[in-house]
Amino acid sequence: MLRKYICPACKQKTGVTILYGMPSDEAFELAARELLALGGCCIPLGGPERRCLSCGHEWRIRRRHDGSRIFPPFPSLSDKDQPDAGA
Repeated sequence: MLRKYICPACKQKTGVTILYGMPSDEAFELAARELLALGGCCIPLGGPERRCLSCGHEWRIRRRHDGSRIFPPFPSLSDKDQPDAGA
């Protein structure tokens, strides 16, 4: 399920995930319904991951020191679907 995020610039809950790459028909529909933003076919290194639909501000997701996201944009896999840490 796609969700909205609070924009760090304007504080409105209108931030959405930016989708990079060639969008599918479903992605076009989600963008039209303002549930995600299309970022273009070129994927920028270190580019923004979210965009505010109110003010246009774009930002990256804060990450922990181990590189994992603090707040993943999509539901994570259940524990039984996670690979073993020792593998």
